Amino acid sequence: MKKLIVKIALLVVLVLVVASVIRVFIPQFWHTPVTQAKLEYLHQNPDFNVVFMGTSRMVKGINPQKFDETFMQQTGKNLKTSVRF
Repeated sequence: MKKLIVKIALLVVLVLVVASVIRVFIPQFWHTPVTQAKLEYLHQNPDFNVVFMGTSRMVKGINPQKFDETFMQQTGKNLKTSVRF
């Protein structure tokens, strides 16, 4: 039983070490030059109230103009989400 616990502990340590090495040497899949450019644009233009980020489903699934219209009708506030890039 003791050998099994030692083997499991070694396996856990090995998995954690490999995961750490992968995180250091392989960039995350979502952080592409396009994403970086968008983030820089948002930092340079901080007047946005809402930002939708996601996959192509997010891009195709949300209509910013319709979102603005509906939010304006319900609250009387303009969010200025009607920008896509």
